[in-house]
Amino acid sequence: MIKMTDEKIKVPVDQNFNQFKDQFAIEWEAKRTEDYKEYRRKWVENPKDFILEEGPLNLDIEVTNCCNLKCPMCPRTVLINENIPVNGEKLKTGFIDFEFYKDIIDQAVDMGVKAVKLNWLGEPTMHKDLANMIRYAKDKGIIDVLINTNGLFVDEKLAEGLIKAGLDKLLFSFDSPYKEVYENIRIGSDYDKVISNIKNIKSLREKSGSDTPLTRVSMVLMKENADQFKDFVELFKEHVDIVAWSEYTNKEELLGEGRKRLKREKIKNFACAQLWQRMFVTWNGKVVVCCADIKMEYVVGDAKKEKLKDIWKNEKYTNIRMRHMEGNYNSIPICSVCDMPEFDEKEQK
Repeated sequence: MIKMTDEKIKVPVDQNFNQFKDQFAIEWEAKRTEDYKEYRRKWVENPKDFILEEGPLNLDIEVTNCCNLKCPMCPRTVLINENIPVNGEKLKTGFIDFEFYKDIIDQAVDMGVKAVKLNWLGEPTMHKDLANMIRYAKDKGIIDVLINTNGLFVDEKLAEGLIKAGLDKLLFSFDSPYKEVYENIRIGSDYDKVISNIKNIKSLREKSGSDTPLTRVSMVLMKENADQFKDFVELFKEHVDIVAWSEYTNKEELLGEGRKRLKREKIKNFACAQLWQRMFVTWNGKVVVCCADIKMEYVVGDAKKEKLKDIWKNEKYTNIRMRHMEGNYNSIPICSVCDMPEFDEKEQK
């Protein structure tokens, strides 16, 4: 590992993220293995000390960039509606090949990757092999396998398959407790169906005799829903293990400032924790450094042509880390328009 420190640089971790945990979630974390706890410790501490492991702690694998919804605040929707180039060309959509996926997991295990998140721009439950992909990762020794989902397709049959496969965390995105507002934000969804799907998970988990997946529902706070948060918590607090929220962010300045609740100033001497925590592989093999690079302007490699371990420490990846360590994140175009430097850890509640 490489360790370099500069006390003048601020490296907030999970800064635009807040949550309420119930007792089950607290005890669930306490019961995890020492390997899991060490990985979570490194998640927080490694970026602050600029400690670079042999591989990312978490590998984000985009199993598909297709989606069944058209949420107006989602960068994917904007990319498609406005025909914005991605990696220099029109956005291509598709599903990851299972054999390619297995190769990625095998490499990840060899690099010491501890966690795998199976989505980025798309809806993972649209992939026919999702349960098999979860099981493969678990069988290979990945200790934390998780997905974000809009929940529309997580009916009883799929939920049972995810539980049986060994999914560790099931994270739902749900942006209003009120049906009309929700369906205006989550265009193409069905409020009642998703509510039912979310509420059903706990009983299915208990029926299976497993304590996984840990469940979370989260909302993005925007001008149109910020006053609904208390009702949101009341709606879900008895049905999931964690209720969470984050502030709306304007990814790559695509989405406009109109939805933001608050005007914020950027932190001076900011460095992004993601550069030491995670790496993103798209469904067709392109590798990017963070969740905000939705136009893939800073592609650091191609997993179909290169080994992940070589990409993780290549010249382009090293360059962006060095710029951040020096406090010069603004010299990287995608970082200069990112909202993450607006959020500091002290703001978490």
